[in-house]
Amino acid sequence: METFYDSFNIAMDIDETVTLSAFNFAKQLLAMFMGYPFLTAGIPDLLPKGYQLHETEKYIFFIYPNGQIQPISKKYIVDP
Repeated sequence: METFYDSFNIAMDIDETVTLSAFNFAKQLLAMFMGYPFLTAGIPDLLPKGYQLHETEKYIFFIYPNGQIQPISKKYIVDP
């Protein structure tokens, strides 16, 4: 019995490859999971070491390893 494997034709368009900063990566993840009860649950585990998220009623604070804080409005995530 002869086994035949089709090779997969996987093409990557270099123009579609994007390098994201940790901040933009976090914003995209938050936008994908907006509406879930624990919005930031699990997302910090996906960030590079040292980055943190802190969630309040209106904002999510993105905290850099050096202590710099950048707020993200939950309203912005829902309606960019």
